[in-house]
Amino acid sequence: MSIMENTDEAIKIVALNKYYGSEQVLDEISFTVEKGKIHGFIGPNGAGKSTTLNILSGLVHPSSGAVYVDGKSVVDDPRFNENMIFIPAEFKMPEQFTVQKYLRTIITFAALNIPNLKILILDEIRNVLISTHILSDLQEIADDITMIKRGPTGGKIVYTGPKMSDIQKTYEEFFFTPGDGEARLFS
Repeated sequence: MSIMENTDEAIKIVALNKYYGSEQVLDEISFTVEKGKIHGFIGPNGAGKSTTLNILSGLVHPSSGAVYVDGKSVVDDPRFNENMIFIPAEFKMPEQFTVQKYLRTIITFAALNIPNLKILILDEIRNVLISTHILSDLQEIADDITMIKRGPTGGKIVYTGPKMSDIQKTYEEFFFTPGDGEARLFS
């Protein structure tokens, strides 16, 4: 099926799996991004955020599952990304920029270059679908969030829904194990 039925969803990911050789890096990832919302995608390094976004942008093919952008299948419809721009992690934000200034700059650039822009995906902004491991970024700007955690069989969604009032505490409950070095994610 190349067309998604619910048009209230800008992005829909259903039972997404990805293997590199015998290593499973995504394990049944499912979440949606509603139209008109800023959605944060958060998890520690290695959990599968960038792999998910690379599949979402069409740069990598999924092993199984379905991914829709603005109702079009990423796998079946070559026009899926005609109204979307993906800014990968390698596109670094200047250090003197605040998150808000960076977003304004990117949105202005995207709007000028893609007249019918509907979806903006940002991967690993330093401090729309925004992938990051910096909690303060999401606390300020996201409406909804999805948390991904690396498990024994690949990345696994542990929460998706409205942003919580205390995102720091929730993130620590899902991810922090004393002594495992994860405390650096909370800066």
